[in-house]
Amino acid sequence: MTTEFSFSEPLSRAWKRMTDALFRPFSIKKWFVLGFTAWLAGLASGGGGGGSSAGPSSGDKSNGDGLANLWETIVGNSLWITLVALGCVILIALVVAALWVSSRGKFMFLDNVLFNRALVVDPWKRFRMQGNSLFFFRILFFLGCIILIGSTGLAIAGTVGFSFWDKVDTTASIAIVALAISSFVALILAIFYAIFFLDAFVVPLMHRYGLGVLDGWRQFFDLLRHNALAFILCGLLALVLGVGVVILVFTFGCMTCCLGFLLLMIPYINSVVLLPISVFYRSFTLEFLAQFDGDLVPAEAPAGPPSEDPPPPPPIEATA
Repeated sequence: MTTEFSFSEPLSRAWKRMTDALFRPFSIKKWFVLGFTAWLAGLASGGGGGGSSAGPSSGDKSNGDGLANLWETIVGNSLWITLVALGCVILIALVVAALWVSSRGKFMFLDNVLFNRALVVDPWKRFRMQGNSLFFFRILFFLGCIILIGSTGLAIAGTVGFSFWDKVDTTASIAIVALAISSFVALILAIFYAIFFLDAFVVPLMHRYGLGVLDGWRQFFDLLRHNALAFILCGLLALVLGVGVVILVFTFGCMTCCLGFLLLMIPYINSVVLLPISVFYRSFTLEFLAQFDGDLVPAEAPAGPPSEDPPPPPPIEATA
């Protein structure tokens, strides 16, 4: 059954939730604790890469001499090859560790935003099952995307190259190139929406109902099947808001004579500085989804520790 939806109401409620959490009252301690969970949630959003180089070979060498020179080059640079291989292993291990921590961090940050609190240890323990389920799904999804994008790119390059190599007429070549580009754009768009749906809607459903990631996807698909246009438009709005954030950050950096850029380059500190944006976005997607699931936002927080500070010692009564 199709549900009427609005963007203005979720945006308004998200703004109120953000201002209540961060400015009413203002607490620097809460900013740093909540910013820490926001940093954990986005820990796997970055990445790194590397390159390689190769030297030229002489055209007058025989095939046997070329193989011999190649073997000598490999043996002579075995130390560098070992170091590069070791660096790749360490990099992969760091990425996997960041992905595992951020999977748990997404539920920690969401829980704090939903119930207007700043906890670390309690949500870290409570969402162990959901975090691990999300972690394994993200690993498989990441590997699947690499394989899919790589194979699609090779297929498109081969098709386009063959069309020109085989001297296909210009109209057919243009049509092949247009089809190839359209297919690749459609693939990238599908991956974008899968990532957006997972973070914006599946994670809140997992958090609310204690589900694994597959059950979370099933519950979301039940909503998506009847309200596809609403969720697609929400993704486009999120993309527009993301562009607006980039412009805002760039303006902030320029107005501070690039000191703002240096501040935003510091891990964890950038999450604290951008905390209003993170809380607003997390609140918006939560409130938007709540239009289709009336039980998504509970009336009150579940029983648990109100804070992670140790209880104060009992007062000492003065003796006569």
